[in-house]
Amino acid sequence: MQVIVGGQPISLDKRNVLGSGGEGTVYKAKVNGQLKALKVYEKPTRARAEKLIAFDKLPHMQGDRIIAPEDLAYDPSGLVTGFTMPIITGSFTEIASLSNKKYRASFGLTTKDIAAIFLDGIPTLAKIHSNGFVVGDLNDLNALTQNQKMLFWDVDSWQFGRFPCPVATETFLDPALYNIDFSLRPSFSPGNDWYSMAVMLFKSLLLVHPYGGTFKNLNGIPARALNKITVLDKGVIYPVIAISPDILSDDLHTTFEGYFKKGLRTPFPEKVLHEYLDLLRQCTACGTYFPGNRGTCPVCSVKMVVVVQKPVVSTKDIEVIELIRVNGDVLYTRVVGEAVRVLALEKGRVVYYEKYGHLPQTRKELFSFVRGSKFEMTQTHLFVNHPGSAEILVFDLSTGKLLGKLETEIFVQNRKAAFRASNEYLFRIDSGNLKFGKFQNGTFEEQVLRRVMEDQTWFWVDEDAENPSVFGLFQVIRQQMFWMVRDGKFYDVDIPQLETGEVVLDISARFSSRGACLLRKTQVAGKTYLRQDLIDENGKVIFSTRMEEANHPNPSVHGQAYATGLILHPTDLGIMQEVLQTGKTKIFPATKGFVDGGDSLIRFGGSILASKQDRVLQITMK
Repeated sequence: MQVIVGGQPISLDKRNVLGSGGEGTVYKAKVNGQLKALKVYEKPTRARAEKLIAFDKLPHMQGDRIIAPEDLAYDPSGLVTGFTMPIITGSFTEIASLSNKKYRASFGLTTKDIAAIFLDGIPTLAKIHSNGFVVGDLNDLNALTQNQKMLFWDVDSWQFGRFPCPVATETFLDPALYNIDFSLRPSFSPGNDWYSMAVMLFKSLLLVHPYGGTFKNLNGIPARALNKITVLDKGVIYPVIAISPDILSDDLHTTFEGYFKKGLRTPFPEKVLHEYLDLLRQCTACGTYFPGNRGTCPVCSVKMVVVVQKPVVSTKDIEVIELIRVNGDVLYTRVVGEAVRVLALEKGRVVYYEKYGHLPQTRKELFSFVRGSKFEMTQTHLFVNHPGSAEILVFDLSTGKLLGKLETEIFVQNRKAAFRASNEYLFRIDSGNLKFGKFQNGTFEEQVLRRVMEDQTWFWVDEDAENPSVFGLFQVIRQQMFWMVRDGKFYDVDIPQLETGEVVLDISARFSSRGACLLRKTQVAGKTYLRQDLIDENGKVIFSTRMEEANHPNPSVHGQAYATGLILHPTDLGIMQEVLQTGKTKIFPATKGFVDGGDSLIRFGGSILASKQDRVLQITMK
């Protein structure tokens, strides 16, 4: 494909794709000697061209917090087909990551950091409005954060003049605008943006949507938003994974009540957030930031009234054994054979725990923690990757010593290093080859498993398989091509393609002895969906479904345990079993109190492990 920018022909290659969205694809390109991001629409239209031309004639907003269109791109016939914009360098993430508890723990983000990021974003949004723009589709995926700054992109969809913002994300949309066709005319006001900003801040601070939680009489965020029933209202079950609302100041709580209960749509009061930031103090016991005028830490006060679980609990329905307890936060949990292994963050250090059979747990301090590190483990070695790097550090688990470094490639779609480990092998990508290897007689020996697409490949491995068993994907423009390697055989997997405009928000895969399960969270036309696909041992898709996220009792794509055709979900009501091909679910009530929605479940022989914030439980049904 070729486009023309400033009279310069530019050839676009799928190997230079930076990302794909519902409207088009963003490429990395050199324009007049400068590296730029170049967005090309999948279906250029006259209306979109008119909007971009009109935008191009406006005075461009200055500053480093708005990733705005710069130069227009044309196809050979002269039709506007896209535009260039600044390329973001360094480490950044979507605001959505701030409401992910595990992400926050991995990167050491605190309530104070969250408040500072939004305090930075409020003046930028006010500036956008003063320049005659309304974001419209303001959500936690098109707002970014980098070094405690808030960045805004997807600027080409903003509303200005006679040009509408044609889309909106339902969970961030002002309920006063439900059921409107936004493509017809300008429909948004600055007040709608401030509502969306309030939703993002609430969700980032407390790890729950303002209309989240469980309410028996109304399901789904839209229905609750229309009826103004918030997660803090009486009768709503507050999620266990969420942070106590008592970390909010009284003024901030009142402000949120204004937006979500009373219809407030004025600019978010910067003074209230500034005073909240000044009030925050850190608990010396648990590290939580809370308003100093509260007197006591709301998180610790909750923990004090919880009955401490015994190391072993046995009833007629269930046996629960505490295998490992750490003195900090669990970062990584892995089963290797009959051993349960944990990496924990304790006072800035990574500590390695192992529990084998009836032997006491062992503990070994390894090295200083680097925020955002990713871990993989074989029987004998630990592999560590730091964010933004393609380098894999190799440690000997028996001694804790650093043995050396390996390189892999970074998958451009999520900006993460592509590497995995089974109990036997490390898998990495080297010069377009997916390799697997292990240490033999002190030497790391590798073999090529298959050719892959450079920078456009992501994969998962069956941790328990003796031979390399891999499920992966190639990102080809805005579609994904799936494949599987199993028992030395190679399969192309015909996963149903996405609809036009549908994008993947999150994805994971799991294995069983008879194939794999693919879970995807996607979004199209402002609605979020859960896609589930079952693949047999011969690479054949035997079941596929797509449903609205609100119609599934636990639509997460992470933290579940999988056995052929069955998923076990961690929920606040206990472990929930789902039969994928029928959609039938059932709760195991005896597990309530031992498992909550923030846990990760792992199969362990005939039992289930629940990896929690500071411990690992073994749960056996009788």
